[in-house]
Amino acid sequence: MKNFRSILVVVTLFSGIFLCAGQASDLRNWLSDHPAIENAIVWVQGDGNFLLYPHWTWEMKKTLQNYFTKMRQPSSDLNLQANSQFSPTTYRVYYPEAQAFELFAANVAHVLDIEINKRVPWSITSLPPVQLKLLLSSDSYFARIAPSKTNTYPTGIQADRDFADVPENDNQGEANSDPRIGFDFVSGKTSGSHRSLIGNSPIETLALLTVFMRDNYGHGDPHNGRKSYEAHRWLTQRLSADPILPYGVMNYGCHSAGKLMVDLARSVNIPLLAVRNQNDGSMNDGHFFNRTHAGLVFGYGTSDWRMLWHTDEIYCMPGEPCIPFDENTGTLYDGILAAKIYFDHRWLKPQTLTKAGFVICMKRVIPEKGFGQTSRQEYEDRYDFGILGGYWKNNANSDLSSLLRLVQNYDVLGSDWFELHQKNLLLPRLKRFIRIWSKGFSTNDLLEIHSPEDYDKRVSACLKAVGGQAGIDKLIEVWKNNRSKDLTPRNNLQTQNY
Repeated sequence: MKNFRSILVVVTLFSGIFLCAGQASDLRNWLSDHPAIENAIVWVQGDGNFLLYPHWTWEMKKTLQNYFTKMRQPSSDLNLQANSQFSPTTYRVYYPEAQAFELFAANVAHVLDIEINKRVPWSITSLPPVQLKLLLSSDSYFARIAPSKTNTYPTGIQADRDFADVPENDNQGEANSDPRIGFDFVSGKTSGSHRSLIGNSPIETLALLTVFMRDNYGHGDPHNGRKSYEAHRWLTQRLSADPILPYGVMNYGCHSAGKLMVDLARSVNIPLLAVRNQNDGSMNDGHFFNRTHAGLVFGYGTSDWRMLWHTDEIYCMPGEPCIPFDENTGTLYDGILAAKIYFDHRWLKPQTLTKAGFVICMKRVIPEKGFGQTSRQEYEDRYDFGILGGYWKNNANSDLSSLLRLVQNYDVLGSDWFELHQKNLLLPRLKRFIRIWSKGFSTNDLLEIHSPEDYDKRVSACLKAVGGQAGIDKLIEVWKNNRSKDLTPRNNLQTQNY
């Protein structure tokens, strides 16, 4: 019997070795059969050298293969954040070279696992190179550190070798994470409601994620100090309900919201490009990072791309919740159709943005050049400041971004219109808003704007359909009561730092 057990152990051991070897071989063969993806896997070293996957060392390829195997073992704790370094003065997260590569390899392994095992209904094989880069190139996850005369780094961190946050996440203190955390949440496995946000296509999924943001989060305050940063450092914390407020907190506002959307979309193989956008083209309001909002681009590199110009637009602006009313049927839209309508009026195509007065740039900003000319000493270790998506035209006291939101809210029907209607203030307020926000621009320079009377008629029709103001109040109350239902309850949140 003893000899039998010994033989069984040996057979089991060798079976495991052969299984892992087979998976590694399968991965190598799959990549060889998909050269566009194989060559999109790029490790950008701290010294600036680019290493495409075919030129990786055997040890680097082995690391990727090991993580690819572990992706099929959801119970394994990869503990990927153990060696990242958090600066208590700048709130920047630093990554030693070895740790950065481990995190990168795990994220690439996750992307490949989702694709090869068909865990979502779409494929990355048809994506253009610029979108594959957002999923498979390390400079989409980490930024190189330039030499600095003024910055003091955590112990062991070295310029031109190690890494910091990418520019769009600068000084937020929100670390990169085990990619399975995002996937498990989006698929409903670990969310509070267990509702899957994975739709039938990337655009349907992004619509569901957009509504998820609207219904579960509020704007945070970065001035609450270090405790606030530490309370939102890990993805598990950012996906949990606040212990006091009736929603989750985006600690650094639109920038945190942009980071969360990138993380969750990327966890299901949807690449989003993070950009920074300005209220206007002026460069008189301090440093580039201080005068810009976080925005997102979906479908970058194609003719059908869309931009969410300011991520605050989807979770903390007046008019939420919206009342998705269909005048043709006299009923409210529901489910994925309501989500898609909301998405279409927040993520806009370039021609719509341009008509609304937004100047599209899509240019990388270099310190002390162009829009980066006002760089400060603390940012001298940045090789670039990320991508400027664009800025709004401005004339005196005009506010074209607010005017755009007014136009959008005609269709999605912002709930604030009902309160104004009840107080007989809707018509005079709308007339005033339109006059101020469009000041200095001709009709030809603006999107088509509905008349205040049109808004009033639409609000009246919706009120009639839902039973008057009491019906609207009930809808808003239900929305408030359900806020953060998708999030993990804070008191049930595990304490480990991943």
